[in-house]
Order: sequence, then C-alpha cells, then structure tokens
Amino acid sequence: MTPFADDRFVAGLAAVFGWSVVPMDVSSGMRALLVERKTGPLSEYVLPPFAPFSALRCDEAAWDTIELGLLELGARIVASGKPALLALEPAWSDRFSGIPGWTMRERQTYILDTADTEIILKNSSASTRRLVRKHADDYRIESDTSHVAAVVELVSGAYGRHGRSLPGHPDRIEDLCDIMIRAGKAAVYTAVNTSTGAIEAGIVVLHDATTAYYWLSGSEPGPAMSVLIPAVGAILKEQGILRFDLMGANTPSIAEFKRRFGAELVSYVHVRCTGRGVSSLLARFRNRRAQ
Repeated sequence: MTPFADDRFVAGLAAVFGWSVVPMDVSSGMRALLVERKTGPLSEYVLPPFAPFSALRCDEAAWDTIELGLLELGARIVASGKPALLALEPAWSDRFSGIPGWTMRERQTYILDTADTEIILKNSSASTRRLVRKHADDYRIESDTSHVAAVVELVSGAYGRHGRSLPGHPDRIEDLCDIMIRAGKAAVYTAVNTSTGAIEAGIVVLHDATTAYYWLSGSEPGPAMSVLIPAVGAILKEQGILRFDLMGANTPSIAEFKRRFGAELVSYVHVRCTGRGVSSLLARFRNRRAQ
C-alpha cells in the first residue's frame, strides 16, 4: 500500500479542499477511498491535487484478482451515476486492461534507484553531473521538520512562476505534512545555502517500506534542487528504501529535468467515466476546460 492510500493521508488531503472521503469495498478484498467533490447538488469522484494515485488497496490474497476487483469497483461507481477518475499506480496498471465504458489514458513517471550519491551522479547526464559537483559545497542538506513551512512556500512560488495559485491553503497543507511525519510516513529534506542560510530547495518525501515519493517539492531558480535530489537518493538508500519515484513525467520540461538523473521511465494509467445526468455534463465541461 502506498502512502497515498493511507487513511490519514486521504482524510487530511480531502480536508485541505473541504471535500469528503467515500469508502467503497469490493468483494474480492479491495477497498477504495474515493474523494468526493461537490458543487451544489452535483458531485464527482476526483483525484485531488497532490495525489498522484487513487487510494486503492487490497488484501495480499486478493492481489492475483486485481483486475476483477477493479471491474467490480468500476461497476459500483457507474451504478452511483457519478463521474470518476481513477489513477492506478504502476504495479496496479501492469495488471489492468480496462473497464468497459471507461476511457483510459497512459501517464508516465520517472523512478530512480536509490544509491550512493556518486553512483546516482555516474548514471546522470554529463551536464547534471557537472552542475552538482560544481555547486555541492554551496549547500548543506538538512532534514528538519521545522522546514515544512519553507517547503510549502517554495511550492507556492513554483506555482506562481507559472501564473497559477497554490491549490489549497498553505496552513492546511502544512497540517497534512505534520500528520504524515508523525505517522512515520514522511520526511523533509532541504538544500540550505551555506553562505546565506537561505533554504533554496526542499522536498517533503512520502514513503512506505520500499519506495519514496517526491511529493511536495519546490526550489528557487538555480542549482539547489539538482544538488538535493542525489543527496536525498543516498539518504533513502541508507534507510533501506530501494526506489525514489520522482512523481510524474507528463510535462516536457519537468520530465527532461528528471530524466537527467538516470531514472527509469515507467507508465501508469488514468481511467475515467463520465457518469450520468447533470453531473456528467459538469464533468465533461471540466475535462474540456482542462485540455
């Protein structure tokens, strides 16, 4: 189970936006925690901002019947009449071939094997390797939970540079970070300029026993994030975590930045149904506006 299917994470993220969580059990031993967004009398099941994958989990005994479980889940959602979007993490996507009547779209992410910093740099592009080695001494890498607010501010700044507002209120996002840190499912890493003391890059990492996720991340323009990622990869390796999911490769400029660390490109899928009635019209309108 990824941290994105953790009850505390789903409830906390839904609270950031004032939405609700609808548990939906499937006979095969699967459970979905669907986030419901309401607009007046209309509602739909959505993938909230800051959630790359839907909150789906299953008993170990049900793993071999994942596809049947997803078909049943799809049927139950269709019966509700509500539009829905499900994002299946790569391991689930590999076992999935579709739900009748739902549209399916391939998405991609980069996954980095954790390793010592020098090994990560050896596998990185020449330009990234030179950049990190040139600026490594300009930063110290810290893991300090008091830096959560600074990371959220850097994330907000990144949205602002693209003419967008941070989804959700910063204080509520910080509260969710604190919840996951106390649960032992998150850690904070920052690159602090050794000359000025300024935090120039930061990541809130979510993790399970084997995989860490580049969840909330932001940086000032410059080399700080390039220095931070290999350092975090090495720290995670020391903690016994094997993989570092760099969380998305669907925007060309961002994908190129992540590719340069030698990460593997991995596919996953989004599946969508439009529901029925007026809620269906609302979903169609939102989908077209997002394109």
